[in-house]
Amino acid sequence: MLQPVDKAEAFEDLRKVVVEEMIKLKDFIMLYDHLYEIRQREPGVFDFAPGFFLTLSQSFFSSAIIWTCKLIIDKNSYGVLTYLEFVTNNKALFTKCKIDASALDNLILKDNTELSRIDPILRNIKRRRNKYHAHFDKPFLLNKARLNKQFNLDRNSLLDAVKVTENIINNYSNAYDRISHIFDPLNQLDVDRIIDLIRQENKRVEEGILLLRTKHNDSP
Repeated sequence: MLQPVDKAEAFEDLRKVVVEEMIKLKDFIMLYDHLYEIRQREPGVFDFAPGFFLTLSQSFFSSAIIWTCKLIIDKNSYGVLTYLEFVTNNKALFTKCKIDASALDNLILKDNTELSRIDPILRNIKRRRNKYHAHFDKPFLLNKARLNKQFNLDRNSLLDAVKVTENIINNYSNAYDRISHIFDPLNQLDVDRIIDLIRQENKRVEEGILLLRTKHNDSP
């Protein structure tokens, strides 16, 4: 447990860390999800560079697994559990601005209940991390379908875990000094720019092929 000399400074340092790492986690998950949606809607776009987009998606997913463990799950990590423990042990620091002690207790109870609700998701994430993403467990390395079967994890589960974590961070940041944070990634626009360039190139190629066919058909 933290024993800071200056509790306000200690909280601000801890908040800075969890906000920065939450932004990274949200980047990984939302970019993975964005690529998934594009692939479902326009599978032909990824045919332009299939190996690149496959590696990109796998990297985002693996990073999301590892970051979720570091930020949300691992008890010894300087993450959200430490953040929530600090609030619990220093309640007076969070009742000076806009929330009374009873409301703070209810908020802490609610957030712990939410963490319990998503515990099955977090357990699967941790097991996937331990069996494949951080360490190679031979049975799962040789049979990746087994990994998905035993520790199933879908997009909505990841997004649910992220939303709970965002709320926890902002609940006590807002109680402390009325500052709330927006974690939505801006670099999603970078992906869209690349996809737009691919669409333009695909259109140019299709128009070129159509022109060649027309000339071929018109030739004697």
